[in-house]
Amino acid sequence: MSLTFLTWNVNGLNDKLKRNKIEKALRNKKCDVVCCQETHVAKKHRHILVNKKLGMEFINSDMKKKRGLVIYVREKLEPKMICKDEEGRILGIQITHQGERLNVVSVYAPNANKAEFFKKLEQILLELENYKLILLGDLNGVPEPEIDRSEKRRKGRQGKLPKTFDDLQENLDLIDIWRFKNPIDKKFTHFSGVHQSWGRIDQIWVSRELSIRSAKCEIEPRTLSDHNPIFLEIKCKSLGPYRWRMNDQLMEQDETIGKAKNILKEYFDLNLNKETKIDVVWDASKAVLRGFLIQQNKYRKNLREAKKEEIIKQLKEAEGKLTINPGDERTKQICKLLQTQYSTLYIEQNKRNIGNKRDQNWHKRI
Repeated sequence: MSLTFLTWNVNGLNDKLKRNKIEKALRNKKCDVVCCQETHVAKKHRHILVNKKLGMEFINSDMKKKRGLVIYVREKLEPKMICKDEEGRILGIQITHQGERLNVVSVYAPNANKAEFFKKLEQILLELENYKLILLGDLNGVPEPEIDRSEKRRKGRQGKLPKTFDDLQENLDLIDIWRFKNPIDKKFTHFSGVHQSWGRIDQIWVSRELSIRSAKCEIEPRTLSDHNPIFLEIKCKSLGPYRWRMNDQLMEQDETIGKAKNILKEYFDLNLNKETKIDVVWDASKAVLRGFLIQQNKYRKNLREAKKEEIIKQLKEAEGKLTINPGDERTKQICKLLQTQYSTLYIEQNKRNIGNKRDQNWHKRI
C-alpha cells in the first residue's frame, strides 16, 4: 500500500466554474492528501472551500482575496492541524497511517523578503513534533538556477532560493524528491511573464528516510492553472520487524575484508580463554562485525556524496564556460561526460535501494 500526495498552485478558487473544474480534476486523481496554494479566498468566504467529496478540509486564508491555502485529507488518516501563520502562507497537518505519523506542511512563499520567510518557516518546523516531514508547495524560487530555470539572461544566481532555505533543508535533512529521481532532467512548473522564463518553483521536499520509499514523483501537465501540479507516491512503512542487511558490495573489497579479519582476530584474542561462555562470545562477535560494516558503509556513502558534489562543481564551471562560448565543443563533451557520471551514481544508488527492498520483501514471506 502507499500514500499519495498532490501539490498545486491553483491561482484562485473564487470563480465557481473554475472551482468545479478543479474539484473534478482532484477527484479523478484520488489522492490521499491534496495541498492547494494561492486560493485567493478571503476569510469571510472560506466556506466555499469546504468540499467533503475531496475530504476533510484545513484552511488558512488572508483577510483579503490574496494568498491562501487549503489542504484536503481523507478522514481515515486522522488528520489534525499542527501549524499555520496569519498571512495565508503556511499550513501544516499531521496524518497517521498504519501507526506511522507524518507532518505535511504546505507553503506559498512570497516574492519579496524570502530570506525572512524561510527563517520563520524553519522555526515553525523545528517546533513541531519530531516525525518525518513532507514540505511542499510554491516556494517562489529554485534550488539550482542552472537546471531549474530556462531563461539564460538573468544574471548569476538570480531566482535561487535564499541561504535561509538552504539552512532549513540541511538542518531538517530534507531531500528535493523530484530532483532526487531526475538528477539531470530539466522540467518546469511555472512560466514567468515578467522574466519570460520557466522555473521549477513548485517543489516537494521530504525527510531523507522517506526518499527511498518514494515510488513516484511526477510534474503533471499544466491545465487549469498557470502552475503544474506535482504528484507524489510514498510506499507505506513495513509492518514487519527490522532486519539489518549487510551491504554485499563491502565484501568485494580486499581492504575491507582484511580490516574485518583483523578486528575479529583482536576481539577473539581478548575474549577467548576467559570465564565468558563461548556462545556469548560468539554472539557478541556478530555485533562487533556488524558495527564495523555499518561504519564502513557510512564511509563509502560519504565518499559517494563527496563525488556528487565534485561533479556538480565541475558541471557549474563547464556550464559557465558555455555561457561565454556556446560553441566550445570540448566543453560540451565535458558536460555530457559529467552528466553521465552523475546519472550513473544515482542509478547505482537506486539499484542498492531495490536490493534492500527485495531483501525486506523476502524476509516478510518467510
